[in-house]
Amino acid sequence: AWDGDEGRSGLVGYSVPPDAPLSVGPYNGSLYTSTSLDYEAQQVHYVVVTATDGGRPPLSATATVTLMVGDVSDEPPIFPQVGDVPPIFPQRESTYCHNPMGDPSPPWRKMGDPRGGK
Repeated sequence: AWDGDEGRSGLVGYSVPPDAPLSVGPYNGSLYTSTSLDYEAQQVHYVVVTATDGGRPPLSATATVTLMVGDVSDEPPIFPQVGDVPPIFPQRESTYCHNPMGDPSPPWRKMGDPRGGK
């Protein structure tokens, strides 16, 4: 904002409401975020900026700033709690063993395996 008055009356100060997500440079009007903005919580903020001159009495004007928050990837993937997932069972192997000699003994018995083999 600018003021056409001379001297102290022409000086302009800036302010925003205390609960605004922005702060303003009191003498230059530059806007800064004063808190983290979250797209998932609120996509658009409307902030009224007030410009007040140094005259007696002081005069003021307002402008509404529309702040549009962009969505960024700020949430990591989350695995569900252990109780929320169905149990995982080991895959069972389906084994068919053909013995061309016709011997009904399992192969491990022939190799001297301690599970009951020779």
